[in-house]
Amino acid sequence: MLVLALDTTTRVCSVALLESEENTLLAEYTQNIKKTHSQRLLPLIDDILEDTSTDIGALGAIAVAAGPGSFTGLRIGVSTARGLAQGLNIPAVGVSTLEALAGNLATLPGELICPILDARRDQVYAALYRCCSKQEELRNDIINIDSDSEGASLTHSLSENEKDSKTEAPSDNEKRSNADEGAPYNNVKGSGIENTGGVVGETYLKNLLEPVAISITELLAEIQLYSGRVFFPGDGIFKYAPFLHEQLKSRYGEVPPAFALNRASAVARCALRRLNLAEAPAEEFSPYHLQPYYLRLPEAEQRKQQQCREQEVQ
Repeated sequence: MLVLALDTTTRVCSVALLESEENTLLAEYTQNIKKTHSQRLLPLIDDILEDTSTDIGALGAIAVAAGPGSFTGLRIGVSTARGLAQGLNIPAVGVSTLEALAGNLATLPGELICPILDARRDQVYAALYRCCSKQEELRNDIINIDSDSEGASLTHSLSENEKDSKTEAPSDNEKRSNADEGAPYNNVKGSGIENTGGVVGETYLKNLLEPVAISITELLAEIQLYSGRVFFPGDGIFKYAPFLHEQLKSRYGEVPPAFALNRASAVARCALRRLNLAEAPAEEFSPYHLQPYYLRLPEAEQRKQQQCREQEVQ
């Protein structure tokens, strides 16, 4: 099956074409320039189909990073994915932007992966995962990651002696979090984004902190509850790297630029896992169910609610 994946949740515009049977990335085009997604997305889709000699009718599914991220970018990506999927009568799979970013670094056993996106207003969109290598039956709060992902070249694991010996933190099982309650990580009805589960291979991501809009200092407090080095994919690192490096010191892990930015190939692989684990994909992945995933209301909606509250007071 051919999967066309889109990511327009940040300034980066990325499109990828993945062949599912052999897990082969046929092509991936990524731009990190100031042109709007409405200018770039459709031409990139045309280019990737033409360059790979792929007829659009041969596509088996459309995958899209459905959020969190830029409100305008989310709407452009999701509406494009819905339109293509409806026209072709194929599944539309919404994927968490943060899960896809974390998936780029899923070959770092034992380490923490904390994707962060700049949410402005002194906040970031973030989640926290532990990369695990032991095969086990996953609870609802665990997201599985293919061990042969594009991040394989980053394979690295610190010995216990290399980890910060001064860090005294409870184990992951001792930490009570939203994930321990078994809550799905989106909590947005109709978003089309769900947690994945089941028995997987050697590498998976254990969800420690649900996706949230949070200040960087609050996020740091959450991170300090766990031991191990911390890697930060996502555009938020370009703004907060000095602060995080200063606070975490030797626990701060450098992320290569190629893995810090959004990549549609990671979105495609997340979508494939959801399709493979779904019992009723025809209904679950209907394009009519696909919606943007917002962790925070758009500013226009916030202003409207504020005006309503002020009117009620008057």
